[in-house]
Amino acid sequence: MIALPFVKTEVSTALMRSSTPVGGDVRKPASLLWLVAPGLLTAGCASPGNAEPRLPTANYRGPVTETVAYEDAGIVVEAPDPNSVAVWSDAYYVDGCATGDAICDPKQGPQVFLARVTTTSAGTPADDGSIQPLMDHDEVYVLQFTDVPCAPVGPVRPNQATRPTRDCTCTVLNFLDTDSGRALYTVQGPDLPELG
Repeated sequence: MIALPFVKTEVSTALMRSSTPVGGDVRKPASLLWLVAPGLLTAGCASPGNAEPRLPTANYRGPVTETVAYEDAGIVVEAPDPNSVAVWSDAYYVDGCATGDAICDPKQGPQVFLARVTTTSAGTPADDGSIQPLMDHDEVYVLQFTDVPCAPVGPVRPNQATRPTRDCTCTVLNFLDTDSGRALYTVQGPDLPELG
């Protein structure tokens, strides 16, 4: 919108200089531009290079019904309060992915669950040396992406015979605040149990 007056002024001035005889009518070249310019501007807006990528649709699955403990990650996911008034919005997912606050797989939409979550190994240090949990029975949305390509890191675990190959896949869990949709925490791994 801002470029239109600039383009009109610059191009119409050039048209007037090159095609208008001295003392001639200067409105005709400018009116020609008004017929051509909207088509040029519209065509530019429709090009794939200017279009924002569209994320796949999220699938809201409702509240979790069973407790899941992610022991290695220090996370416990439980059923939310049955009287919860939280309302899911796809904008939470889109905003979290667009800002990079959430880790998202652009090839698939997440499964979304409402849950009550506690972290036991992530948070801020308290004065007594303990950890004030990042989430302490907080009601959150859990965005779950499955079969996301990932690379193994760290040592071989005691229950594994060998290190996973480079062709492994992970489950990614993003925890979003139910009021603001802000990403609070993300965890990923090849052996995280799936919700639902």
